[in-house]
Amino acid sequence: MKKYIYYGFGGFIGFVCGVGIILIFYAVEKSGHRILSDLVNDHGFIGRYIVFLVNNLHFIGIGLGILMVNVMFKKELEETHDLFKDFITKNRPSLDVAKVATGEHWYGTQALDLGLIDEIQTSDDYIIQAQTGEQFRHLSGLVVIGR
Repeated sequence: MKKYIYYGFGGFIGFVCGVGIILIFYAVEKSGHRILSDLVNDHGFIGRYIVFLVNNLHFIGIGLGILMVNVMFKKELEETHDLFKDFITKNRPSLDVAKVATGEHWYGTQALDLGLIDEIQTSDDYIIQAQTGEQFRHLSGLVVIGR
């Protein structure tokens, strides 16, 4: 869901930038410098095509904004995946990282069988263990029951 909000924001920024550039061309034309008009007169079809692109920059900006967000989102996702693999490699050296770092997710018994977790318990059991003085070690903000 968050990704689509980013797409919308990227499209909006692209639209605003496109409108800004169109307004600059409009102001230059109104000041007496006939850039776009001369393009059409001097270069025929190519000039008309360039003027068409300039007049539609707000739509082009939307597409480019969404594309830019898509590229950035993929980069962040790859970085997060690499950090996950490094964390698993450091804290569970016996685990086959290539087997679990595929982008899939596992539920309770599957995660236990793969060695991703030490035990399955309810949150109530976890709180009771914490109150009875069980040893905990903290790893990067995660609380893991010590062995």
